[in-house]
Amino acid sequence: MWGVSYWIFPVISGLCWLGMLMGLLIHWNVDGKPHYASMDETQTIAYISDVGAQSLKPLFIAGSVVTTVFLDLSFLSERFLRHQGRLARNTNFRQHRILRISFWIKLFFILIEIALAIAFGVCSRTERYNPAAVLEWAIAFVFTFYVFSFFIDLLPAVRTKRHEQRFGKDGEPLGQHFGTGPNETAMQMEQNDGMSNMRDSQQTMVGEDTRTVNNVTYKTREGVPIGSNF
Repeated sequence: MWGVSYWIFPVISGLCWLGMLMGLLIHWNVDGKPHYASMDETQTIAYISDVGAQSLKPLFIAGSVVTTVFLDLSFLSERFLRHQGRLARNTNFRQHRILRISFWIKLFFILIEIALAIAFGVCSRTERYNPAAVLEWAIAFVFTFYVFSFFIDLLPAVRTKRHEQRFGKDGEPLGQHFGTGPNETAMQMEQNDGMSNMRDSQQTMVGEDTRTVNNVTYKTREGVPIGSNF
């Protein structure tokens, strides 16, 4: 069971952003794709700001604010949870599969956004406003999935509420350091038992050396003389 946890922040942020964009786009289409005063004479596709500056301005402002607030909460929660050991450190611990997945997903969306932003800048500079408007909408929708990707980062915090399930500075669960907790595997338990048995064997299998000096018998055990005739 996932339960309600910190992962809800990026989900709320992404849904608010996506809902705001869909509301603006649907309203503009249902309204007959009007040509606003802020648009160029040759432009037939409205920018997001063109639609948001009209009757749906409250939706545009509220959606942007809520998206920003919950996205910031996602950032702050991630740093807090990593500091508390609820999430694995995000540097130098490539053995964690979820960190690799998160990295490649975010890198994928960032590269797409950069490519679209460059194309948008070129179209705007060359006064090709319709392609630029399409690219702006595309950039906004792709950003939605980037926000959703933080769900992957925060989801593991659901399983690390107990102290022994948290991550240490070496990136491994604390339960593995103490040989306890649900994170201890059967192999680790076997290794711990083997080490314990080895220590017991070393303590019991100690050689004794018997010597007699001046009619007094000494027994040496681990370098410590023990007199037997005192």
